Amino acid sequence: MRIALAGNTQREKDSPTTSDSSGPELTARIHINATKPRATRSALADHPDARPNGTRFLDKLDLYGSEPLSFLLRYDAPWRTFSLDEGFVCYLESRRAAVVWTDPLCAESELPALLGAFGRAMRAQHRSVCLLAISERTAQTAIELGFSALKIGEEPWFDLANWHTLRGNRGKKYRWAANHARRMGVEIEEYRPGEARNTRFESEVMDVLGRWRAALKHSESTSFLRAAPFEQAPLKRIFLARRDGRGEAALACAYIPAIEGWYLEDSFRAPDAVNGATELLISVALERLQADGAAGAAFAMAPMRGFDDQLDRRARWIGRVVGRAIERVDHHYDFGAMARYEARFEPSEWRPRTSPFYRRYRARRRSGLPCESYPLDAVSSRPWPVVPLPCRAEPVPSAGSVK
Repeated sequence: MRIALAGNTQREKDSPTTSDSSGPELTARIHINATKPRATRSALADHPDARPNGTRFLDKLDLYGSEPLSFLLRYDAPWRTFSLDEGFVCYLESRRAAVVWTDPLCAESELPALLGAFGRAMRAQHRSVCLLAISERTAQTAIELGFSALKIGEEPWFDLANWHTLRGNRGKKYRWAANHARRMGVEIEEYRPGEARNTRFESEVMDVLGRWRAALKHSESTSFLRAAPFEQAPLKRIFLARRDGRGEAALACAYIPAIEGWYLEDSFRAPDAVNGATELLISVALERLQADGAAGAAFAMAPMRGFDDQLDRRARWIGRVVGRAIERVDHHYDFGAMARYEARFEPSEWRPRTSPFYRRYRARRRSGLPCESYPLDAVSSRPWPVVPLPCRAEPVPSAGSVK
């Protein structure tokens, strides 16, 4: 789910792009053997099925793309792919950095070799590496390989085999909001664009999106992080909340084949939507996904939640210091409000999201030794970079609109 924050919203930056804007060079595949490097070959020239949206890449994405943010790899962006044997790393490249989007696509047993080979390849190109919002399992592997790692938040996960709507005192705020929307006449309709396209329904959803955008106090990202409820339409289920025949809020859910689950990706509401419309929308969506046999569903990451609980011991003092600093400025960003809002739905668990990284190698000039003379873990554990947060827009209802 793309999260927009109440008040002065801190939106995600546009994704890094390549410094070379020429067409075919935007996607490259690098072959690296764990012991003996092989020559770099162009994905477009030699292996067109290995580039993002190519047949082989999509097969691996369906098989190993188990993290919700992996769905965004299906969108158009200047992706590059690195492969070792049957595994893939999908990343964005700038002049001095490679930003890996979500976990590598490979079997768990292949992860150390793939991630290590990718790190050596980027070091050979004098690039820093940052892996964005990855799972704890991949983060632990990265730390063992010598990466530094910083936990940046937690992602709510719903185990739909056991989840149920809230009862008792814990769910009273959520139930009040949903019941209020029902009393005000809000009704939910579902649309599956993969079965048949309905231009009238799609126009209603885009009207809600347009009203939400018009109320923004800042410009929306134009990258693959923008709200796009009908991109990759065959893999989407769209829910629309109507009152008096007019759309007030919408939710786009994206299917994750590797886990037979769903990512609640885009949620937005009109500024004049009735209170509780979003709660009712999300509740109905979870119930219908559950009824259809889905294994689970995920919201967007709640930035900075659990920030003081760092996996990398070198980051623990950073977690404590930054945690206290965030408390002082949280009224500007509403990270805490976002986490409290998502907690209303009582997720089954909160999954840590971490960003391992290491800086591009700089000691070669002083020592005169080649890069390969140093192990992957011979990297600096400081300074800690500012990590862009991959959350997508949504104002908490108290702000008056949800995206």
